[in-house]
Amino acid sequence: MAEKVLVTGVSGLLGSNTVVALQEAGYQVRGLVRAKSSLLAVAGVPGLELAYGSLLNEQELREAMEGCRYVVHAAAETRQWGVSRQAHWDTNVVGTMRMVRAAAGLGVEKFVQVSTASVFQPGSLGQPGTEQTECEPALAGTPYVSAKLAADRYIRSEVRDNGFPAVIVNPTFMIGPRDAAPSSGKMITHYLKSRWVFCPPGGKNFVHVRDVAAGIAGALEKGVVGEHYLLAGTNLSFREFFGIVGACSGVRRKLFCPSGRTLSGMGRMGEVLGRIRGSEMPFNAASMALLSRECYFTPRKAVTALGMPQTSIENAVAEYLDWQARHA
Repeated sequence: MAEKVLVTGVSGLLGSNTVVALQEAGYQVRGLVRAKSSLLAVAGVPGLELAYGSLLNEQELREAMEGCRYVVHAAAETRQWGVSRQAHWDTNVVGTMRMVRAAAGLGVEKFVQVSTASVFQPGSLGQPGTEQTECEPALAGTPYVSAKLAADRYIRSEVRDNGFPAVIVNPTFMIGPRDAAPSSGKMITHYLKSRWVFCPPGGKNFVHVRDVAAGIAGALEKGVVGEHYLLAGTNLSFREFFGIVGACSGVRRKLFCPSGRTLSGMGRMGEVLGRIRGSEMPFNAASMALLSRECYFTPRKAVTALGMPQTSIENAVAEYLDWQARHA
């Protein structure tokens, strides 16, 4: 009988692609979803068993994990605005703690925690960021990054102090099919639907979501407990990425490219407005700083240790567009 893996967040971009990758690797997959989640991302995936529950309900988590040898925790609150800082903390930190307690109580043999590359210090094209250095406080100020950083520290403490069998993977910006919401695909939608496209001066690492899913399958088999693995792809400026979107879609848009100084001013304004309103603004000092600089990473460790593939971003964008055309 195939070994069973519980995967959280299977209604999302990464979770759905991870289900397929694990099935292709020979695992039987059970997916944890919330009762009201859309299942469009996994529609037509054969053999997927579903369990319904909340990350904040430990009893439901234990029931979902029952009979599973492994766990991949991919569910997360990733929205950058429109949700409270507390919501990020509850899902990304408290939810992770309860997942770990449930898994430890059931004797799960390996737990793959899906974090984000943003918890590491980014680098330049010449010296891309690695798994070695935690990001500076100025770049960890968004609710999402600060919560994921706290969750990573908790996982590491459980590995160190209690021998919990966890591996942490840190994807960069994922593009590809099954982005039903869409999530990161909003960047492509922004390009296609805008007359003028907001194009920051910086850049980031883009990766095909299927490569990330393959990296997670590799981490389950080959990942060393306590280690981090950057699941990264290609370093591109935002201008270069939008050029790829234009070429793949056949749509040409004009780019509005503000300076880093302008974005810094917007970030300071967002901080002030956020304090006045008592809520997070979509632009703050940390988010504007990230958009203004090169946030580049290397996939070397994951490619070498986990066998993570490296698919072109052109292919990732084309597959995203094709899937959206058939399912949206």
